[in-house]
Amino acid sequence: MKKKLSLCLVAALLCLSLLCACGEKAPEVTPAPTPEPTPEPVTELAAVVSEAELEKLDKEYPALEKLDLSGSSCYAAIEEYIASHPGVEVTYTVDLGGSQQDPTATSLSLTPGDYEPTLLMTNLAYLRSLTGLSLPCTDLSAEMLSELGLAYPGLAIDYTVDILGSEYGPDAAEIALGSLTSADVESAAAKLALLPALESIDLSKSTLSPAEVALIRNAAPTAAMDYSFDFLGRETNTLETDILFDEVEIGDEGEAAVREALDILPEGARVCFDMCGFSNEVMASIRDDYPNHKVVWRVFFGEYFSMLTDEETVRAIFDLYDGTTENLKYCTEVKYMDIGHNTELTEVDFIAYMPKLEICIMSGSPFTNTSVFANCPNLEWLELVYCPNVTDISALEGLPSLKYLNLTFTQVTDVSMLGSDVPLERFFYANPKLTPEQIAAFEELHPDCWCTYEGFEYGHGWRYENAGLSEFSECYLKLREVFRYGENYYNTKNWMPN
Repeated sequence: MKKKLSLCLVAALLCLSLLCACGEKAPEVTPAPTPEPTPEPVTELAAVVSEAELEKLDKEYPALEKLDLSGSSCYAAIEEYIASHPGVEVTYTVDLGGSQQDPTATSLSLTPGDYEPTLLMTNLAYLRSLTGLSLPCTDLSAEMLSELGLAYPGLAIDYTVDILGSEYGPDAAEIALGSLTSADVESAAAKLALLPALESIDLSKSTLSPAEVALIRNAAPTAAMDYSFDFLGRETNTLETDILFDEVEIGDEGEAAVREALDILPEGARVCFDMCGFSNEVMASIRDDYPNHKVVWRVFFGEYFSMLTDEETVRAIFDLYDGTTENLKYCTEVKYMDIGHNTELTEVDFIAYMPKLEICIMSGSPFTNTSVFANCPNLEWLELVYCPNVTDISALEGLPSLKYLNLTFTQVTDVSMLGSDVPLERFFYANPKLTPEQIAAFEELHPDCWCTYEGFEYGHGWRYENAGLSEFSECYLKLREVFRYGENYYNTKNWMPN
């Protein structure tokens, strides 16, 4: 057998030799491939992925047990993945724009470098376990903090601000800014807006200009501010609430200085210019632009009268004529007005500018325009005795405070607009131009009203409680007090003859 195998081998070698001798190459023998070992399944992975890449993980890594997605920003998709893969331990971070935070954190303290405002507002939503957020020395604006609070009502947010090297929290009541420089005013003002409990600001040693202090005032409008400045030659402090310029010649060229002062004076402060040469138009413009202050000046009307625009009482019987009363429209605080016995007065448009008017006596005047009373919702007492041109009182319809009305010797023929919503207590109309049916209808609507249709026009039922005219009514006693009946009223500055 061995011999046979040797012969075969010799024959093969001979054939191979013959092939080589003929120039043919022998074929190469390729060894059989060695099978590769089966890889171990991936159970742990760390990667920064997009939402699309996250969706492929199940197919590419079906055996995952731990997954670190720190740095990935597809937070909603990550939360969905966690919910659908309870067997996978997933960790990730939430980017706040300066730091990466653990989404399971219950409280955080973030300094300005740890966040970017927009990302903070957006991505806090993915810190779902967070209950407390501290922002020491924050650089967020008051508006941004307010928005954070509204967006995350269940999150307790506390903060401090750094002003001139000192930290203040939202409960700070006092602050000293005497060393504040012009360069730091805007920054400090922005931070003051974050101190809602601030009660006082000390600027007593400040070298800031009024315009710069105005930025501080705007940031903390309710805080008492101690700052002194020159106001039209008068040394003034912002703690003052009643400032008077009496017969100081200033004129309209002082308007800018007045506005500059009002920018830093506290809300509610009264600034009065009594005979200082300002025009009514300029003063009215300033008053309109500063509704939270009391801008006051003296106006002149009639033949001899004058008053300050915040006075509540006008008594100007006689000596009022058309063309002399226009300035009364600036007296918007008037509550009590007696302008009776002005027998040539027909222009009364100024009454429409007196919304606080409670008592109005116009007896003996030939005016016709009663529509002005529609702008007087507080009107209680209206006396139109001997006003022969008054025919229409429709403007009194629905007046919620009207209790006393005297129409004696007017030409009013219709009182139906005085419905039950007008709380009349006394109605005096001697010699009425009403039919019995109209009177009956009126009295039915006002069963508790004292109605008088005859007698002395100011008598029993109007000024007096008794027929003997010896006892003044309670309401008339108030008139006597506010109008100072029985006194020499004109012996005052309000009456200044030429």
